[in-house]
Amino acid sequence: QASLEELLVSIEAIDGLMSRFPQFRKWYDVITSFEVMEHLEKPEVLPDVASRSMAKDGVFYLSVPFNNHTAKEPTVGDPFHKWVFDWKGLEDVLKPYFREVRIGTQHMTDFHPDIQPVGTSWFVTCREPK
Repeated sequence: QASLEELLVSIEAIDGLMSRFPQFRKWYDVITSFEVMEHLEKPEVLPDVASRSMAKDGVFYLSVPFNNHTAKEPTVGDPFHKWVFDWKGLEDVLKPYFREVRIGTQHMTDFHPDIQPVGTSWFVTCREPK
């Protein structure tokens, strides 16, 4: 069993622009992105890069604010958000890149599209990159 010090040495954090991400040269066990995708001109770039950069048994965690609008509608409220996502819109962006996409909210681990969301953000777990 590894010590905490040994585990921390194996953690690599990349903070900043996706253009600086060492794309496709290394496989990562865990990739996270919290409250980023809604700011991108092309939101599909994020799951594309994550799916091609993660290990086959890796996991991609992300969150985005939710809205009861589709991803095709103009944003409401925050002028820095280029997209808003309902459950279906978020699934449509992620499913082309992952075989398993589990969508929940801050207070629910799984979500069904017929249930009113709780919290302020979608929390998503993606596995099995295509």
